[in-house]
Amino acid sequence: MRKPLSILAAALLSAPFVAKADESVKPVASEMQTCPTIRVHFATDSADIPSADQPDLNEAATCLTQNHRLRVAVEGNTDARGTDEYNQKLGDERAQSVRRYLIDRGVSAEQLTAVSFGKDNPICNEKNPDCFAKNRRTAIRATCHL
Repeated sequence: MRKPLSILAAALLSAPFVAKADESVKPVASEMQTCPTIRVHFATDSADIPSADQPDLNEAATCLTQNHRLRVAVEGNTDARGTDEYNQKLGDERAQSVRRYLIDRGVSAEQLTAVSFGKDNPICNEKNPDCFAKNRRTAIRATCHL
C-alpha cells in the first residue's frame, strides 16, 4: 500500500516548473496575492462605520483595487442580544455599509459579496460588554482569486 504524500510533497508535485539550461528545476512563484483580513467594530444597534476603522478600510480598498481579480466576502455580525430577525437584519446593514464604503473608494462591486451571520458566528461567547463589543463586527475575508 502506498503512503500518502506529505502536504509539502503534494504542493511541490502540483506546482508548475520552469527549467533553464544552466539551472536546476524550480517551482514558479504564484501570482496570487491577497489582502489582509479587516475587522470593523460597531456600536450597539449601529451600522455606522467608526472613524477609527476607516484607515484600515482605506487600506483594504487600495489592496482590492490593485488586485481586481480577488473576491472577498463582507461578513456582518452582531452580538447575542436581540431577536434572530433583528440581528440578521443588523448584520446585513453592517455588511452593506462596509461594502458601500469600499465601492465608494473604487472597489468593483463584483469583487464584494455581503453576507449576514447575525448572532450565529460569535468570536466570543461570554455574556459581558467586552465580549458583546468583539462580536459587533464586519470582517472582510478573501474568498477566491480569479
